[in-house]
Amino acid sequence: MKTSLLFTLLFFKFILYAQCSFTYTTVTPSCGSQCDGKITITVNGVGPFTATVDGVLMNQVGTSNSFEVDNLCGGDYIVEIVDATNCTSVDTITVEPWLPIQINLSVTQTTSSPTACDGKIYCLIIDQFSINSTLANWYNCDDSTEVSVSIIGNSSTGFCAGNYYARILNDFGCTRAYSDCISIGTLSIEESKDKEIQVFVKNGGLHVSIDYANLTVYDLNGKQVFYTNSENNSIADLPLGLYILKINSTDDKYYTIKFVKD
Repeated sequence: MKTSLLFTLLFFKFILYAQCSFTYTTVTPSCGSQCDGKITITVNGVGPFTATVDGVLMNQVGTSNSFEVDNLCGGDYIVEIVDATNCTSVDTITVEPWLPIQINLSVTQTTSSPTACDGKIYCLIIDQFSINSTLANWYNCDDSTEVSVSIIGNSSTGFCAGNYYARILNDFGCTRAYSDCISIGTLSIEESKDKEIQVFVKNGGLHVSIDYANLTVYDLNGKQVFYTNSENNSIADLPLGLYILKINSTDDKYYTIKFVKD
């Protein structure tokens, strides 16, 4: 009986000591070109512990079972811990890098006249990270000088006719990206005469008789009310009325045509 009990206790002790593991958290680098990411781990097992990242000792912080390493770039790192019983636990931890963000600019209001500075541009930012990306500044594409416009959220107002690009910041105040240039000006309501183009609305969709790269529809006040660069050409939500259609053809030519949705 005593022998059996002793064996049971020793066996239990072996199992307990043979189990070790760790949990971890990561911090993404604050800016795309910086290496200030971090890995922090909490170890379970029998201390004291040794913890390494890619073979380099981690720094012990706070309690005896917490370790961290900083100044990391985005990438994969091999973390290994060894406890007092020589139990080893290894895992590959990914510090997420900054991935490219997508910036889509669209003119929502053309200038009311060639000399007016009342144009509006909307900036759609698609970011894969939870850290916010914010529209911060606008610049002139011709000389890269900053332009003074009113920025509220993703919408900006006060553009003169010209070409502009945007700068996007993250919560750390770092530049995440610059957008491509977009042109804004006064919408001409003079129709193109150099090409016969058929425009018609059928089953809620806007159709043209030439191959297009994109279609932009404006109301008579010059406000952009529809845009597509795909086969999604539904204008079912547009009220009935007269509109101005700007066609960018696949051979990179532009045509302006009036059409009626009735």
